[in-house]
Amino acid sequence: MSGRAITGSRIRDRRTSAGLKQADLARRVGISASYLNLIEHNRRRIGGKLLGDIARTLGTRAAELEEGPGAALSETLTDAARAIPSSGAELPDIDEFTRRFPGWARLAGDQRDRIAALERRVEAMSDRVAHDPHLAENLHDILSAATAVRSAASILAGTPDIDPAWRRRFQANIRDDAGRLAERTRRLVDNFDALARENPGTAQGLDKAEEWFAERGNRSGELESGAESPELLAEEVAPGSARVRDWFVRYADEARMLPSGALTEALREVGGDPLDLSERLGIRVPVVLRRLAGEGGDTAPSGLVEVDAAGAVTARLRLEGFPVPRFGAACALWPVFEALSRPGDVIRRGLETTYGLRLSAFAAAEVVGTPSYDAPRVLRSTMLIRADAGESAGGGGFVTVGSTCRVCPAADCPARREAAPVSPPGSD
Repeated sequence: MSGRAITGSRIRDRRTSAGLKQADLARRVGISASYLNLIEHNRRRIGGKLLGDIARTLGTRAAELEEGPGAALSETLTDAARAIPSSGAELPDIDEFTRRFPGWARLAGDQRDRIAALERRVEAMSDRVAHDPHLAENLHDILSAATAVRSAASILAGTPDIDPAWRRRFQANIRDDAGRLAERTRRLVDNFDALARENPGTAQGLDKAEEWFAERGNRSGELESGAESPELLAEEVAPGSARVRDWFVRYADEARMLPSGALTEALREVGGDPLDLSERLGIRVPVVLRRLAGEGGDTAPSGLVEVDAAGAVTARLRLEGFPVPRFGAACALWPVFEALSRPGDVIRRGLETTYGLRLSAFAAAEVVGTPSYDAPRVLRSTMLIRADAGESAGGGGFVTVGSTCRVCPAADCPARREAAPVSPPGSD
């Protein structure tokens, strides 16, 4: 049996040595105890973020669980050397170094892991500071209050013979603005304290669910089979997130409505076109789009984006090369937004990212909930993105899209909402 094949056994041994129960470890890393049991008995392959989370919880490195301690040290030091090529580290001698000086090798490996964790934390905090509207509002209020205090103080300091009534008025303004400044500063500190309590490199709710699905190839065997309660599973993955709970419940409902076996059979009969599949199966197109994103077997790699009528992302499944912004508005040229103005229609577009990746996209909007007299219509739009651009353009060519204006280099885009992050070629 290969080293990777007994990763589960190493996890079990390490967990037992640490005195952790299976249910406790499963809860800490956000999976069910039954799924961890399959992993520990080498009946499920494991890697990526989930393996990293388990390794951190058990106080070790992912490579040590995959390959054993010696190989793990060599792999860790190799990664560290490749990350800083200017160091001139002698890569062919790494195995000899770890064998002769295992203590120093472990120290270097631990330092590398610590640096990587700090980098992830700084990245998460930078992302939060750059895009979180609450932080931006607090910072704006702090600057406004500080400016007001400074202005009033300058007038008092520069006008020694000011009228006593005006002096009292300026002093009252300074007192009020200073109180506002203190309150806003406290709120800002509270925001940063909340950020510090988050896991480095991970976000809340929707991001946790996206990572969870990504580890399973954008498909959940637990929800497909009905072996797990979607409400309980959602609470394990993203505690307290109503959005993730609703997503998991709907996923389970639609898996029963259109089981994986029936979808696979239909794919063999009529191919992967969502309209053909909808007609063949008698299932609404938005449901077909969501089930295709979770299938991943007989179709090209795919992802999913769902938005509400306000443009907020409510669900997403990852597709490599097509990032969805965690904060702020997404690219207005995505067909998922166009579909909101055309409920009932199915939109097909060929998409080309600003970095040259060509994809196909299908989008459809639907009414959520039960219609009633005079009640506002609530819409949800679903977009399936596939890495199969061959016939996706539908005769209309490819639309160039980005992720969000904040990082998109297309300076001449008609949908741009803010300045491009870099100047276009040839500009001053």
